[in-house]
Amino acid sequence: MQRYTIKEWTMSDGTVIPKGTYFWCNYLPQNLDNNVWENAKSFDPWRSYRKRQQPGQENKHQWVMTTPLNLTFGHGKHACPGRFFAANEIKTLLALMISLYDFRATNLKGTVDEIIFGGWINQTKNPIDYPIVEFKFRGDQIAEEIRSLFTEI
Repeated sequence: MQRYTIKEWTMSDGTVIPKGTYFWCNYLPQNLDNNVWENAKSFDPWRSYRKRQQPGQENKHQWVMTTPLNLTFGHGKHACPGRFFAANEIKTLLALMISLYDFRATNLKGTVDEIIFGGWINQTKNPIDYPIVEFKFRGDQIAEEIRSLFTEI
């Protein structure tokens, strides 16, 4: 939720944000708060899935849903209108990459241990400077009868 002021802006408490200022909502502390999420600082790909298994929560905790606890795509009237399309594109791309390639980043600072032990958290969402990623095609390992579903365009 980054914003850029096109004119001077005064908040309700009197704080003045000058024209030309970039600012954003830092929701990382909320995402790492154990009062909001169980074991918040641990990577858990099934966290939202388990929440949806609770009675009355079946249709909540989806990646594209906006709530005060999920600000990935913004919230309220400023929520990203393309979030459903973006989520499906990302899922499709990741499925194809995982199916067709072995890949690894060769210049991670601190190696993969940095990711395993919490280095995957990146407040600014800046990419790794000059990443070097190796891809090894393994589409030939897909069964012949379904290979065309993965490799032909």
